Formats: sequence, C-alpha cells, structure tokens
Amino acid sequence: MKKNQKKKVCFFISGAYPLFNPEAKDILKNGSFGGAEVDLYNIARSLAKNEKYTVQFAVGDYGQSDIEYYDNIKVIKLKYLTAEEHQSKLHQKILRKLMMIWQLIKIDSDVFITKTAWEMLGWLAIVEKLIMRRKLVFKLSSDVNTDLDFYRKDKRLYALYKFGIYHTNRIICQSEQQRKMLSERLGLDGCVIKNAFLFDEAPDFTEKRYILWVSRGIKIKRAELFLELARRVPEQNFVIVIVPEDAGIFNAASGMAARLPNVRLIDFVPFACIQKYYEEARLFVNTSEFEGFPNSFIQACIAKTPILSFRVNPDDMIKKYDLGCLCEDDMDSAVEFIKGLDEKTMRYYGENAFKYASENHDMRVVIKEYEEIIDSL
Repeated sequence: MKKNQKKKVCFFISGAYPLFNPEAKDILKNGSFGGAEVDLYNIARSLAKNEKYTVQFAVGDYGQSDIEYYDNIKVIKLKYLTAEEHQSKLHQKILRKLMMIWQLIKIDSDVFITKTAWEMLGWLAIVEKLIMRRKLVFKLSSDVNTDLDFYRKDKRLYALYKFGIYHTNRIICQSEQQRKMLSERLGLDGCVIKNAFLFDEAPDFTEKRYILWVSRGIKIKRAELFLELARRVPEQNFVIVIVPEDAGIFNAASGMAARLPNVRLIDFVPFACIQKYYEEARLFVNTSEFEGFPNSFIQACIAKTPILSFRVNPDDMIKKYDLGCLCEDDMDSAVEFIKGLDEKTMRYYGENAFKYASENHDMRVVIKEYEEIIDSL
C-alpha cells in the first residue's frame, strides 16, 4: 500500500441492510437486525467520515441492487445469502456457497471487520485471511462467543466457528468481563472497545410515560418476564417492542399482551425512530438470559432512562455507576423497584446514566480506537 493511499475497510454482517434502507423489513424471510448489526453500522458510518478510509459494508440479499451507496458507504449485496439457504436442497446450498466465496474474493478491501458469530466467521478466515491475505477483525457480540461448547450441537458450525476465531488477526471484546472469558476459556488475547453511539445533548424529563422493553422475539430474551411485570404492576403503562423473529414466541407474547390493558405491543420500529421510545420511558427493562454489551443499555442511558436488568450486568455497570437495579432474576425485587421509582429517584438514576454514557460510549471518542487497530494492521 502506498503511503498516502486510502485504507479500504469492509464490514460484514448479513442482517444490517435494513439499517441502511428501513423499507427492507421482510423480517421473517431474511432475519432481523439486533445489537451486533447496529454496532457495526454505527462504526462504519463514523469511520466513513474520515477521509483516510474507504468504507464498504457487505450484507445479505434482500432483493436490493448489487451495489448501493449510503453516506459515503458502499453497500455490497452478497447474492442468495438469506435465511432461505437453510431450507435449500444440497446442490443449491453448494452453488450458493461457491457464489458467496467468489463474491468475498471480489471485494477489494484491506481489512474485514465482522461480528458474525456463526460458521461465516470460518469462511471469512479461509477466504479473506488465508486465500486473499487480507486482515480479519472479529468483534464479539455475546459472552457465549467465548464458549465453544455452545456451538458443539452442530459439528459444521463448531468446526468453522472455532477455525474462524483462532485465525483472526485481532479480536475485540465489548467488556473487560468478555476479555477475561476469552483468555480463560480459549487462551486468546483481545482488546476492549466499548459499543458507542453519536449523541449530543440529553433530553429533558417531560415525556417520561411508560416502562419499556425492546428486543428480538427469541427464547433467550425472555419477553414473558416483562409481561409478568406488567401484570403485577397494573398501575403503570408498559410498551414492548418485540421483533417477530421466532413466530411462536412472538405469538405467545402477543397473546399475553392482549390480555393486559396496560401493555402496548409494537412489532416494528425503524431504527431511526427507536430512540424516541427510550426518551419517553420511565424505565428500560432487560430480561435476557445472557448478552454481550446491550446497545439498548447505551440508548437508555443517552435518554436519561434508568435500567432494570434481570441478569445482564457487564462489568458490573449498573451497580458501579448507580444506573438502576439488577434484580438477579428475582421478580419480587423487580416489582418493588418499579413501585419505588418516583420522580426524584428516576431523575437521579437518569442523570447518572447520561453521565456514564457521555464518558464511556461517545462514538466521537471510541472511533479513534478502531482507527488505531486498522492502522496497525
């Protein structure tokens, strides 16, 4: 590479396309986006503002054009890479895999950055690092990414994911807790870069109206616990934004919500509009069994909204910075916390939350850490 030549960076995660184009919301066919997609989307948009880099983003097939441009980012469609691949006949799967490999080879990039924690990580290591001699950066999306036993139920997934994580050039962790897990379980080194958003002034408290839950409708998110909270605290209004990724879980949640007059269920909110819901919330609730570092925590903090978490508490952030309550799966404690959350207490936690977000998750500061890694590679 010539001294003054722009460095070419390509991000990859198949479900990110609806973040660029909100009209592409065929969720059940192509899968939904979550925190991993939002994180890479935020990084890519911020990196694209630096003239030192040419930024590309490879995504799945939503029926869009092969190449599209959004905010100085070249968005590349990997043809046929959709959820339907898993229902295809064997010869169709082979053809699709060959097409995917050929498309990855054709992408002109110096560094690939991904959070895809499935067999695709192995293919990226094979194609981009071993064949094309490009650099590969993997950012963990969940604590379970450090646990190979989690992947053993599928032999091909296990083999490819293991190969991928052991053959990346750099691993980025979301928290110190993840970095320790990576070292202790896999003997791998990682650096910590926190998830981040671009934000400026904090909102006021005039529109705090309900208790909020936002996530995908999958088993580990445990939406039923949020709805049980709503049943036990009928004097408060609850809003659940649940993406119907698993039809059975979504239908069950819809049925429970329909029987609770204090609950409003929403199945889709464009990413550009979701922050308003955090700003209007008196409290944000997380009921997941496990996560990495939830972007929803940061979005709640930016909105000066306290957090109630049933289990997830990366680097002890809730207690350390006094952001709300960790109930440790104790429903009675969660109910008690909600009932004690008066205006004064809500403002106290909210001010702590915004201060924490400003000091730890401002993309204008965090993006420099990514630039240092890219430049070092």
